[in-house]
Amino acid sequence: MFGNQCVPNDDQHCGSHDITCDAFEECQEGHCVYIAACANGIVDEDEDCDFGNPEIAEKTPMYGIYGLLDGIPLCNPITCKRAPYCGDGIIQPEYEQCDGTFGCTSTCTIKVD
Repeated sequence: MFGNQCVPNDDQHCGSHDITCDAFEECQEGHCVYIAACANGIVDEDEDCDFGNPEIAEKTPMYGIYGLLDGIPLCNPITCKRAPYCGDGIIQPEYEQCDGTFGCTSTCTIKVD
């Protein structure tokens, strides 16, 4: 994807006409070119999810390292992969005692009778 015509001239600007490439673009062969990156707000080829700037993750309810929101796995703001959650069939020892096995509750704790 090619954007503004540019010629690298310093770290801040790209172009003989003082054109600045957009965020997540760099000047390559005279054009501003998109660079895939986690937290750019675009779900790129190796990502499951991407909601934008991780610096505002605490204000973005869809970001997190474990759990669901409205039945949807959260998005890890560092890796842009879906976060593990109770019910995914994989025991996350730091959060769960069990996951989907007999004797396991819906909150991934062992049933006590």
